Formats: sequence, C-alpha cells, structure tokens
Amino acid sequence: MRKIELPRQHVMALLNELYYSNQRDLKVKELLGGRELFTITLGEECTVRLKWSGWEDAPAHREIPVAEDLREALRASGVVRPKEWDELEKIIKEMAKRDLRTNPPVYICFDTNCLSRRLYDSILPVVEKKEKKGARSLGFVLSKAVRKELFKFDKKYRDVDLAELKRTGVPEWLANDLHNQLNLAGRKTRLGFEEYGQVKSRAVEVSAEEDGDIGIISSLERFRESRPERQPDLLVLSSDNDVCARAEGPGVRPFLVDYRGQDRASSYKCDWESAARLLYVASVIFARISVRAGGTVEVAGVWRGKGLNEWKAEKVRLTVHGDELSASLEQTLAILGPA
Repeated sequence: MRKIELPRQHVMALLNELYYSNQRDLKVKELLGGRELFTITLGEECTVRLKWSGWEDAPAHREIPVAEDLREALRASGVVRPKEWDELEKIIKEMAKRDLRTNPPVYICFDTNCLSRRLYDSILPVVEKKEKKGARSLGFVLSKAVRKELFKFDKKYRDVDLAELKRTGVPEWLANDLHNQLNLAGRKTRLGFEEYGQVKSRAVEVSAEEDGDIGIISSLERFRESRPERQPDLLVLSSDNDVCARAEGPGVRPFLVDYRGQDRASSYKCDWESAARLLYVASVIFARISVRAGGTVEVAGVWRGKGLNEWKAEKVRLTVHGDELSASLEQTLAILGPA
C-alpha cells in the first residue's frame, strides 16, 4: 500500500494505468456514507452509470452528502452538460475566430454559479482549440463580487463534529483524517474558489463596489466603459435568470446556463477528461472515494494536513493497494513531472 499525491491535471494518469492494466470497469464508492456512486467504463469514450438506489433516503448526518451533491459532481465535472451546450460551443467558436483588426475583442464573464460548476474547465478546451496560433482572440473578465461570494469556505470540522460523524458509523480513521478540514458546504465552495483562481491566470479582474448580482453587473459595465476607444463585447454566462436579464444591453450577450433536467439520467457518455474531472470533484465533495477494479485505489480530496498549497494545486492523495499499479503510476508521474 502506497500513498501518492498528485494534482488534478494528473488524475488522467490513474485512468491510463488502470486501462492499460485491463482494469476498465471501475466501481466508485463514497466512504463517508458507504454508498455506491457510479461506475466508469473506460473505452474509446467513457460511460458513467449512476447508482441512484438509496440516494433519496435521509442521510444519517448533515455532513453525509445527498443525491443533489452527486448531481453537482456530475455538473462540475462536465459529465453533465447544460442545455444548449451545442449552441454555447458554437457561439464561443465563432467568437474565437473573430478578426480583431475589424471587430472589437470579446471577453467571457462567469457568474458565481458557473464557477461553482467549473464551467471554465469545460469551455477552455473549446477556446484554445479555435484560437489562432500565437494570438488570443478571446479573453476572460472576472468581477471581484464573484470572488467575495466564493470566499465563504471557513467552516472546518471541530472535534465535536468528528465525534458526531463517528456515532453515525463513519469509520474512526476516516473521521480523524478530516480533522481541521473544510466541511461539506466549504468543500463545494472551495471548488468554485479554486476555479476562480484558474480563470484569473488569464483574465482581467475588475473591482466591485457592491455585492451580489448588482456588483457583478455594475463591475462589468465599468470594465466596458474603461475602454472607450474600443469597447469589448461581453458574453455573460450565468444560471440565474435575473443576472441574464440585468446583463442584457449593447455589446453584452447573456447566456443562460441551464442544467434543469440534464442530471436525472442513469448513464452518460463522456470523454476521458470529464471522467478524470469527475473523480477529482467527487473526491472533494465526498471527502474520500474508492475506485475498485482489479484492485482498490482510495482517492482523498481532503485529508488531515491538507493546506493552501495542496488546494491551489488541486491535489488529491491516492492510497494505492497493489504494488504493480503503484509502481507503474509512480513511473508515469515521474515522466510527467510537476503540473
């Protein structure tokens, strides 16, 4: 048994090693409540099959995730796409091809709910694929009002919380490993906060004088006004009808990112990148998952001692049962190097 820490970008290496060792039907279980989550069948594309049985029952404790948390993992990983995804992809591709010599630049803006659902992770490959070599035709803009909403992840497990979890049947070793780590709500918020940080690396960040939706919209208006010589066009992505209504105006195109009815199926087809993101997101929301095929790999999204650097690198900690798998995985990670 070996413990290996790796950043989210390298979770794909785990899937590759399982695939090439002929472990292609993966059973994923969450360990806080002891329930089956889903299976992943690896092939030319991946098939995710949900295990919904028993998920509508009331959990034994408020910190045991429920069915909506599983649906959130599906949305945040990109396994479940929003309605009109094809239309959104078409819009972004057209904007990415825009000739900046004769047209104003375009910036994509995310509301809080879209960053919580990590839509940037799904959009970025579309943008990068269509951008001209050596030039970025699409930019991103962030409102600090969004950052303020995503900064609310301060609730951590106290000794009394862990004692309650143990009484509900959570294994003592697992409860102890959550000491001083974020609670369920905090972990979900932190996923969005770290997504904000990913966008920020290639975005313009705009200050906000007000909070909430009004702060987001007013900061975007100031951003456009600050470039009077060539006002940029904005594509505003939100799952909030009110934000989309307020954002509409000259040079601003709101797009309602709507997941309703998309996350109720029993199975989904997805690419390998989305399957890898699903393991990462599920490990954070559910704190600890196990991936079983020929052997077992436990994936911890949080663990005792996980700190700022591990969160910023979006690291997980693997506990690999099986010397052959751990040796081949470590060899692959050595070749990949730091993310």
